[in-house]
Amino acid sequence: MLGEENKVGFILDENEDLVANKQNKYMWHLWGNEDFEEKDFKVTGVNLDTNDEETLVTSTIAGPNNGADAHVPSIMNFPSEGVWELSVFVGGELFEKMSVEVL
Repeated sequence: MLGEENKVGFILDENEDLVANKQNKYMWHLWGNEDFEEKDFKVTGVNLDTNDEETLVTSTIAGPNNGADAHVPSIMNFPSEGVWELSVFVGGELFEKMSVEVL
């Protein structure tokens, strides 16, 4: 899983890479002391190498799954290679930031 342990992350097989311009399914997981269910979920990203900005996910949060307090099925597509800083929003508020490398 990529993300911040016991906070937020998405499943990525250890033999899998994030690849630019390759749309794929990802399951986000959230942990915390709040009621996540039915809140809006959004992930925006900025490529730190090119300054490309993109909204990667907009959805509604579902209930517990895989030991997490909540989950969100999603499809993401990163439009360019490089290091992406992701901002995760829950209910319109910044929940966490994380960085991922896209090949």
